[in-house]
Amino acid sequence: MTSRAAGSIAGQAPLHEVMARLRGHRPVFHSEADLQHGFARVLWETAPEVESRLEVPQRRPGRAEYLDLRTASRSC
Repeated sequence: MTSRAAGSIAGQAPLHEVMARLRGHRPVFHSEADLQHGFARVLWETAPEVESRLEVPQRRPGRAEYLDLRTASRSC
């Protein structure tokens, strides 16, 4: 992982920028889902080339877990 990727989302959006914008839009969240949707919205506004999915199922034999947020760059 490069240093750029470590501080970015899907190698495209600087994490610090997304978090700063999120903090400016919504200083308080009412639930985990509220935070997830707010984060995804700011990510989309900041870097529309990054696809995000919430609560992605990760199925394994005998159980299912959910990844809170999955991101990927359309350019990859």
